Amino acid sequence: MTLSKKMTELFRGLLASYVFTGIILALLAFLVYQFEMGETLVNAGITATYVVATLIGGMYAGKRIQEKKFIWGIILGALYVAVILGASFLVNQELDSVSTNLITTCVLCLLGGMAGGMLG
Repeated sequence: MTLSKKMTELFRGLLASYVFTGIILALLAFLVYQFEMGETLVNAGITATYVVATLIGGMYAGKRIQEKKFIWGIILGALYVAVILGASFLVNQELDSVSTNLITTCVLCLLGGMAGGMLG
């Protein structure tokens, strides 16, 4: 498979991850509105959504690319985090200080993508 085809499959996996993220975060927003959930539970739901989304994207990319799957999964996880951080920067015009939550979420997304790539 050529590099351009691999990149196409990687971006399709990334798109699948973001579609999943959008659906689940919309559902989470509805649940917060209906049940007035606490901040800790909401943050856990968001982090879990990110991890499952990268797992799904990594599975897609790994299944389609079929070589060095875990590396493509890690790349997918890194791109996923980069887009989220980029969007956050565009909206807030600054990045919050590097916190333990941010680092943990980044590592979990990388691991989710890698695991998905290996499972795919």
